[in-house]
Parts: sequence; C-alpha cells; structure tokens
Amino acid sequence: MNTASKMLTSVALATFVMTLHAQQPAVGPGTSLESKPPAMNGGPPPGPRRPIPPAPAPRLATALSMARKAVAACHGWHVGVTVLDSAGYPKLIYIPDGSDGFHAYIAFRKANTALAFGMPSGEVAAATKKDPRLAAKYQAHSADFITFAGGLPIEAGGKLLGAIGVSGAEPSARDEACARSALKIMQPGTG
Repeated sequence: MNTASKMLTSVALATFVMTLHAQQPAVGPGTSLESKPPAMNGGPPPGPRRPIPPAPAPRLATALSMARKAVAACHGWHVGVTVLDSAGYPKLIYIPDGSDGFHAYIAFRKANTALAFGMPSGEVAAATKKDPRLAAKYQAHSADFITFAGGLPIEAGGKLLGAIGVSGAEPSARDEACARSALKIMQPGTG
C-alpha cells in the first residue's frame, strides 16, 4: 500500500470515528444517562398503556359476507372490496383471485371518502361545489379521497359502523350497485 493510500485510509477512518463519537450522548457535569427517559436507556417504556377500545365496525364475518356479496353482484368484473371501521381503519381488504390489488386500494379511497363525508363517494364532488366547508375538507386531504361512485357508509341500528368500497367494474355506478347489494346483508342487530 503506498503512502497516499495509507494517508487516505487514515483520514477516512478518523472521519468515521469522529462521526460515531459525535453521535454519542453527552456525559459530563450536569448530564446523566440516568436522567433520560427509560426508553432512551434501553429499558421498558413507562407504564402500561390504556387500552384503546376498538371503533364500531361490522364483525369480521359480516364484512367478509359483504365483500363476497359485492363480488357476486359484480359478476364478470374483477373487483376489489375494502371494508373500513368507523375510525377509517381497514377491517377487511378483499382481493379475489384474478383481481388486481390496486382495485382494493381504490376501493379503500372510495370507502374512506364515503366515511369522511357521510355520503356515497360518488356524491361528494357535487357536494363540495355547493358547500365551501366540504370543499376545504376535501382539499386538505385530497390524496386520501376519490369521488368515483362505489363507496358507501355502513350503518346499522342508527349507528355508523364504517364504510364499504368497491372498485373494478365499469362504469363506477356499477361499483356502487354492487356495494349497495352488499349492504343488504346488514340487518338490524347484525353488526
């Protein structure tokens, strides 16, 4: 190894060591590792977390029945179905064999739109033109929404349980018809 290579290697090693040293926590007068939160010392997080109650939602068996009903209603089309709980989290993402995964993603956005606005996703565009508050809400999170038909709120017993989205049939009004067919599974007391 020639002198230039040795010198370059030494500089690189010294830079690496100084970088590691700079990333270490400061210890000295007035500082102590013991004064940092337990999680910073590698200990367990402080105290148990309070359990978060699950958001109202259709039962999994009901969500699966709804998804299957929507797929059957969209016979001949390769669709994806997403069922969300009332907090907007996925309860079920259903991608039957032969369907593309992006249909379930579009179905998620349709269901999310229906849930956020409390109306079918296909009605949101017209509603935002009439109501500036809805327009502002849409603009604030437009990447999470889509105003094609196919997303519907799920309600039972006067309670909002979530939303369903269907995507993959043409035109999107057919997606909505398939989602409406799936909602027929929701009987009083079935959640």
